[in-house]
Amino acid sequence: MPRQCANFKSLCKQARLTACGGDSKGTHYAFNCVSFGHKVNGFTQNSHRDGLVVQHCLSFSNGPSGYNYFMEGTLNSGKQNVFKNSVGI
Repeated sequence: MPRQCANFKSLCKQARLTACGGDSKGTHYAFNCVSFGHKVNGFTQNSHRDGLVVQHCLSFSNGPSGYNYFMEGTLNSGKQNVFKNSVGI
C-alpha cells in the first residue's frame, strides 16, 4: 500500500496503481502520494477491477494527451473507487 510516495518520470507511462492490470486482485490504495512528469497519465488503475482508494494525493504535469487520474472500465460486483482530498493540476 503506497504511503507518502513520489513517482516522477517512471519507466512506465504512468504511476500504475496496479502492476498486473485487470488480473490483479483486491482493493489497491494510495495515500499522500505525488505523481508528475509522466509521458501519458499520472495515476491509473490500469484496468484493475477490484477498486481503488486514492486519498490526499497530488498529480500534475503529466503527458499532454494524458490525464492526472485515469480510471476506465467497469468494476467487479460490490467494488468501488474512492477518491478523497486529491488534486490534479
